[in-house]
Amino acid sequence: MAMFLLVISAPGIIGGYGILKKYSWARILVLILGALNLLNIPFGTILGVYTFWGLLNEDVAKEFT
Repeated sequence: MAMFLLVISAPGIIGGYGILKKYSWARILVLILGALNLLNIPFGTILGVYTFWGLLNEDVAKEFT
């Protein structure tokens, strides 16, 4: 069970690390994870919308280029 949870959470952990280091690939990964979170009603939807709102901002996009 612990291994399953580790595999499921690994993309989020890797994406979070990449966001902290401002890697360009991390923004794309986290946007994909945010899109998948939209399916988890109601909290995942809120988290997914907030992810899109935050990472699709022009000022933030400039930070990752």
